[in-house]
Amino acid sequence: MIPNPPTDGISGIKNITELSSNLLGLVGGLSKPHAADDFTIIVDHLNDIVTDIGNEVAALGAPFAISDQQGLCDSFSGFVNVTQELFGVILEKEPLLSEVNVSSDAGSFPNILRALTIRVFQLGSKIITLAPSCADEPKKELVDFVGAANQTISSFQLGG
Repeated sequence: MIPNPPTDGISGIKNITELSSNLLGLVGGLSKPHAADDFTIIVDHLNDIVTDIGNEVAALGAPFAISDQQGLCDSFSGFVNVTQELFGVILEKEPLLSEVNVSSDAGSFPNILRALTIRVFQLGSKIITLAPSCADEPKKELVDFVGAANQTISSFQLGG
């Protein structure tokens, strides 16, 4: 069966959005008694999202027909907005996450967030290239996302 790049690309991004949304709930509910166990799960899910975005960037190679471009932009918009919200919740939970990160062997949390930011930027850049008819919105959303991501990452470097 020949894959349908527009549909596959859109559904792939929607799947990653769902992962980010699920993680948003986990991070939002993070509390001290379970922080260490939840931290490992959070790190694992963040790493999964980074990997999945990388796979999606690699898979999105064919130019999209003008009729398919808006769907691609819309799916990215949903993803980047959920992920930006995730970064906001991570910022709110920074004191607890930093405390757990110090005693964890799961990896440097700011580095994981940095890797996620880079992947989101790569995905957005790819969508801007493949869907020029609706590229203005992803460009704006990327700027907003990178600002929020940088604020979150720097809070770990200053506070953690």
